[in-house]
Amino acid sequence: MVNKDQLVACARQIAVYRGYPDLVDGLQPVERLREKYLHEIDELKDALMHKTWLHALHETSDVLYYAACIDATANSELYLSALRECGQLLRFHNIRMSAAQIEAAALAKYNWRASAPDNKDETYELSLIQEAIK
Repeated sequence: MVNKDQLVACARQIAVYRGYPDLVDGLQPVERLREKYLHEIDELKDALMHKTWLHALHETSDVLYYAACIDATANSELYLSALRECGQLLRFHNIRMSAAQIEAAALAKYNWRASAPDNKDETYELSLIQEAIK
């Protein structure tokens, strides 16, 4: 899947920028990725309950990012399941986004983060996401 591959490429570039010491094929170890994935699911649920729809989409980007990395590291099929579940959670909260829009949001956020060291700014990322889903 092209979007998953693009997110993994972004992750590898971000890992270089951040200087992670224990990379496996350019990615963090799968155990750490799984911890981060589970944390991002909690962040998504919090955003759905206490923040805006745009913040929720910002968090779905993180969930997909880590799912893509886990798939690349553990040869799993988590990404498609995560994409489907994120869509269901958003719809449950009356946020209507297609799978293509959810993926476009993730790619917008992570392409920017991977484009230069220290690219991490929630306000700017929210604007990128909003533009990407139009």
